[in-house]
Amino acid sequence: LIPITWFLLLYKHKHELHVPLLSQNEEMLLNERDSKISLSHLKFLFKDYKGTKWWFEVAEMYRRIMFVGVLPLFTPSPSKRASLGCMFAIASFVYFREEEPFREAFTNKIACIAQITILLTFYTALSIGTGVVIDFGMGDLGIGLFLVSINILVFALVIVLTWSRFQKIQMEQQWRRPLTTQELYVVQKVMMEENENEREESFEGSCFNRESDGIELASLPSSSSSSPSSSSSSSHKRKQRRSVEEKDVIATEILNQNLLQPKDVVMTKRVGAGAFGEV
Repeated sequence: LIPITWFLLLYKHKHELHVPLLSQNEEMLLNERDSKISLSHLKFLFKDYKGTKWWFEVAEMYRRIMFVGVLPLFTPSPSKRASLGCMFAIASFVYFREEEPFREAFTNKIACIAQITILLTFYTALSIGTGVVIDFGMGDLGIGLFLVSINILVFALVIVLTWSRFQKIQMEQQWRRPLTTQELYVVQKVMMEENENEREESFEGSCFNRESDGIELASLPSSSSSSPSSSSSSSHKRKQRRSVEEKDVIATEILNQNLLQPKDVVMTKRVGAGAFGEV
């Protein structure tokens, strides 16, 4: 009854929980969903899953109940129970491998490894029930050592994957740092270049009327009259222009320091061909 109750609570908020896959800013939409106050009491049920798999925690609970509670009571034959366990384990592995319900790729890998472990355990039980292990001359000690070795191997593999993920996160944190004032200026200049182009186009549109037989001058920018204020204005403009030129020189130096030059790029391996040529 508890999983059903959880599913009804989740289904009540399905419009807020569902985030389509491959949508723009998917991660940002998921973070916004997780921060909603109306969903805070249900966050432990969906926060680890993708936007389209908000219901998966309920399915996962029933899957575990199937392995632990239903399968042992399904049939009195140990061989049949082991065979059904192998079938369910294979089905679970295929689903985790193809659908990848978790948001973290690392968690999906761990889930697949867990299903393989379950499959090997049930396969060992099936081999015991059918007498196959006797043909290989394996006794109880050998079977026990085999199962223990499988679990130790899986545990070691999980440790290796966890350590590699930890190193990756540490490397990303080393690269991440606050931008300096000069670097921030470079980023803002690159991001605002498109807006400046749009302003220039709008200025041209306001000054000219395009007719079918040519271009007609509609208005001219107001020119300053010759006065003492005009000289001070031109001097101020020259100072601004020099300041901008100095910032552009600094920006070019920063780009040259942080970006790879074409002469420094060496092709070591040809992967394939893409839309813009070889990769």
